[in-house]
Amino acid sequence: MINIEMDVYTNKAHKFNISMMWLFSLVLTLTAYFNGGISLAIAAGFATGITSLIATALAYIKVKNNFLKSIIISLLPAVGSLLYTISRGGVERIFTAYLVCACLAGVYFNKKVMLTYSVIVSSMLIAVYAIKPEALLGNNSNFGEFLPRFGMFLCGTLALNYLSSEGNNHLANAYNESKKASHLNENLTNVIKQVNITTDSLFDNVTKCNDNIEENQEGVAIVARSIQDISKAVEHSAVAVSNVSSYVVDSSNIINETFSISKEVEKEFRSTFDILSVGSQKADEMMQHMSIMKNTINSAVTAVIELQEKMDIIDEFLESITEIASQTNLLSLNAAIEAAGAGESGKGFTIVAEEIRKLAEQSSKTAKDIHNITVEVQNTTRNALKEVQKGNSSVEEGTAKATDVMQIFVTVKNSIDSVNNKLYMEYEMMDKVAGRFNNMREQLETLAAASEENSASTQQVLAMTMVQDDAIKNTAEMIKKIRELGQTLKDQL
Repeated sequence: MINIEMDVYTNKAHKFNISMMWLFSLVLTLTAYFNGGISLAIAAGFATGITSLIATALAYIKVKNNFLKSIIISLLPAVGSLLYTISRGGVERIFTAYLVCACLAGVYFNKKVMLTYSVIVSSMLIAVYAIKPEALLGNNSNFGEFLPRFGMFLCGTLALNYLSSEGNNHLANAYNESKKASHLNENLTNVIKQVNITTDSLFDNVTKCNDNIEENQEGVAIVARSIQDISKAVEHSAVAVSNVSSYVVDSSNIINETFSISKEVEKEFRSTFDILSVGSQKADEMMQHMSIMKNTINSAVTAVIELQEKMDIIDEFLESITEIASQTNLLSLNAAIEAAGAGESGKGFTIVAEEIRKLAEQSSKTAKDIHNITVEVQNTTRNALKEVQKGNSSVEEGTAKATDVMQIFVTVKNSIDSVNNKLYMEYEMMDKVAGRFNNMREQLETLAAASEENSASTQQVLAMTMVQDDAIKNTAEMIKKIRELGQTLKDQL
């Protein structure tokens, strides 16, 4: 098992080293380009590229001996670097590449690979330096330059040897621990499978129990709703009965009040009937007075008309007097003229004629004043005649209205008498209705008390049902939590 795991790791190390070799080839080529131009870069790229290509091909070739493959892949870049150094007549900086290649060998965590790489590369470096020192270090090929570089290479390889040895041990221990962990994992997997089986069984049982509880909960909920509906119906019935009882009480009170009001109305009707009787008598008396007034006004109209006619005759007399006065005045004037012509003998006649003229003028003036008074009296008489005629029309209209009022009085009197009889019948009916309402109120009070007791009992049953429903809900919640915990455990497993 450990060998298989090591082979897997070695294959991963091959791929990593190939990647590092191509990266190293790129870096070395760029360095050569910046130091020696394009020609040097081509040479460096060719040498490192060939070695990287060979290593890549070797990494993907199936070889049973991974040790040999590891040695070759680690040595290829070192050999390529050495050949490049020899071809360029010695490059001091390449010593770093040998140490980098040693790191590639150390990646395998294999002490044999590391030791073999160290021996082979050290032997090649010593051999090349012994044969031709400048081919390795160029112009600085004295032993003082070679010894520190070679010493650093040896120290690095020794450190990598130690690291490979310890890393291999740790890797082997890790593989052993991994094997133990795998064994424990298998045991744990078996335990988890058993727990899964138990969890599934528990989950199924919890599901069935939850389904049963849900069905029971639905049944309890239906019963609770039914009881609640019954409770509401009972409450509504109790409220309705209470309301009906209140309505009956109110109606009974209203009927009693109506009965009392009807009695008062009956009294008012009787009083009104008496008042109407008195009013009817007064109306008869008023009709008699209206008849007398009508006769009086008719007499006044006749007198005013006669007065108007006499005033017209007086006016004619006044006109005659005025005319006579005018003629007398004219005659007196002529007499005065004749007397003046007679001289001294006519003076006395002149005086008489003057007096006659004055009397004629005074008579004419008096006649005019009487005429004016007569005109005013005539106007007043005409106005009085108009007013008397209006009064006569009003009396006639009043007589007609009084006749209508008499008829209305008779009609109202008959109606009141009829209403009074119907009110008496209504008294008897209201008395019967009031008795029935009292019986209904007593029955409704009994029914309301029974409804209240039923409502209280229904509320108690509903409260017990709600408590049971809450208990079932709590149980369902607990089972739901157990189910969730089982599902969580199952998911984690």
